Amino acid sequence: MTEFLNWLSAHPTASVFIGLIASILVAICVVAFFQRREITFWPPKISARPEAFKRMVQLGDVHLPKDKPKEFYDSLHKGRRGIHVPVRFEFPFKRCVSVTVSLQMIDVGDGVSPGINRVLVAAANVKSSGFDVYFETWEDSRLRDAATSWIAVGE
Repeated sequence: MTEFLNWLSAHPTASVFIGLIASILVAICVVAFFQRREITFWPPKISARPEAFKRMVQLGDVHLPKDKPKEFYDSLHKGRRGIHVPVRFEFPFKRCVSVTVSLQMIDVGDGVSPGINRVLVAAANVKSSGFDVYFETWEDSRLRDAATSWIAVGE
């Protein structure tokens, strides 16, 4: 060991080079540690980045617009009626976006006559930058108000 230390003191460039290599290896290990990668020193190996770090999740709520068409809540229209409400993601996804929409609140009917009220909420036109929440009702249903919750998962 003393021979090696004597050699290092005789060759200062080698000392700088070995110090630089050691600093780079320590920096790589520190970054891998903070990324929660598995590190083994023998054999030297740093595992791939965990899948969880490649995924991004965003969520939100959407209400049926207050200025919705009157055919949603009057009793004159009997066919299918729908409206798209655009949603923009806070941070655009790179690719592979999956959106789930669920009904959070609903106000249907006229409060007087019993009947079947039909409501559909869905994600439509899904892109990396956003999507549309689609509200639909049909037949003699009267949709006065509705709200949805959504969650988007992607890379």
